[in-house]
Amino acid sequence: MARTMTDEEFTEFVHAAWPRLYRTAYLMLGDHQLAEDLTQTALAKTYASWRRVQDPAAAPAYARVVLANTAASWFRRRSWRNEHPTEVLPDAGVDHDPSTRTAVVDALATLAPRQRAVVVLRYYDDLSVREVAHALGISEGTVKSQTSDALARLRSLLDDEVVPPAPADDVLADGRAIRRRRRTTTAVVGAVVALVALASGTALLGRDRTDRTPEPARPTDQQAYEQRGAWAQGDELHVGNHTAVVPGLAQLSYTSAGVVARATDGYVLATPAGDVEPLDLDLVTGGLGIPDVATDPGTPNLGYVRDTGDGRGQAVVRDLATGSETEVGTPFRIGDSDLGRAHWLSGDLFAYAGGNGGVVVDWRTGEPARRPPGWWQAAGISVDFDPTTAGWTLTTFAGGPLLTVAGDRASSYGALSPDGRYFLAATTVPGMTVYDVRSGEETGFESRAALGYGWTPDGHLIGRAPGRDEIEICDPVTAGCEDIGASSTSGLTLVAGTPGRPL
Repeated sequence: MARTMTDEEFTEFVHAAWPRLYRTAYLMLGDHQLAEDLTQTALAKTYASWRRVQDPAAAPAYARVVLANTAASWFRRRSWRNEHPTEVLPDAGVDHDPSTRTAVVDALATLAPRQRAVVVLRYYDDLSVREVAHALGISEGTVKSQTSDALARLRSLLDDEVVPPAPADDVLADGRAIRRRRRTTTAVVGAVVALVALASGTALLGRDRTDRTPEPARPTDQQAYEQRGAWAQGDELHVGNHTAVVPGLAQLSYTSAGVVARATDGYVLATPAGDVEPLDLDLVTGGLGIPDVATDPGTPNLGYVRDTGDGRGQAVVRDLATGSETEVGTPFRIGDSDLGRAHWLSGDLFAYAGGNGGVVVDWRTGEPARRPPGWWQAAGISVDFDPTTAGWTLTTFAGGPLLTVAGDRASSYGALSPDGRYFLAATTVPGMTVYDVRSGEETGFESRAALGYGWTPDGHLIGRAPGRDEIEICDPVTAGCEDIGASSTSGLTLVAGTPGRPL
């Protein structure tokens, strides 16, 4: 069993890890004080969760994952607006003139928060695509789609950025405070308030950070779509800032180009701008009588099986942003079973029922791919439910362990967030629990039922508040919920999770 690191040894680790983590945080945020707060928070969380690290040699990588996850939670705050638009991108040449660094950071600030994090981790921290996907809790396909080669050379521009001294004593104090809060079971309200303050960066070390907290602003259509997602009541489809009427709504699933909805007249795409476009898919209707599609929340791609009109089906992936289509594999004969259904789409992998049963293929190359081990798959994660024990097991596609939820803690309902960061499980007692897929940390919602909540694209929960008609969005980390200014008096259609299905 690994020896627990002493406070003195952890202090040495803080001093060694601080400069690199700080530079990464500064590139992500573009603000020195916020970068200092983010780095300190990440190291404090690392200290508080040290038993999860086990091997001191893995500490730098663990702290970097915590930093990336914490930054992502800051970005998801609806008040976040830490952006500095610029019309002209800086020259990509290597220049150590300090005046150039401001232009580089300004250029990074023009990116969406997740894109900024991907570029920084990929090219400044030199992480592989797989490592970036793990750090941010997204699929490898999402990493590839959001990576910009033009920003790869930014790393050399900030190598000698001035770094403030590492506040090792403060980090240890914060880490001990986090441990104390985790052990406290009676002061629930106080713990929630403390965690919210810590996550927002406004109460670190007892200092007032409100002067640096960005002011709330009306989100753009794309931001509103990512933060609020989509939900429907009857024939009314709500997408971010907009509402449209789509008769016969029955199913919703996310893509980066908008929400795909199954309706009376077939599938439609509702964009973040509020436009509703028919998709005109010549779908195969499988043995269950249900035409089906598969989507990848991190990309604009949609997979389906086209009816070729001669009793055969052709697997196809369509880019909803451009309208282009890629035929996958060769046509196959449609039988009387489940053949022809699209099961799931995750990055480069497309799974569908064709030929001799379940097929998994790299849709870009047409080459067969290894079938992931779980019951259903999405967001680069394989999910398996054991009906005997009523337990859940989440692994990587390669079979690497991520999360296990014991049967005495959960029921048969579970839902993976679209970005693969969180897993929602109905509990055996009233309420629901959200698990961080990578760290295993859990957040309980005692008064809310899992079946009444869905997900937004950025990994927040959305549903009708208990005992009220107001629609609310809940943070999966702090359990804090806030109304979005809309209400519902009847049942809601929500994106209940990633659209993976059994093969």
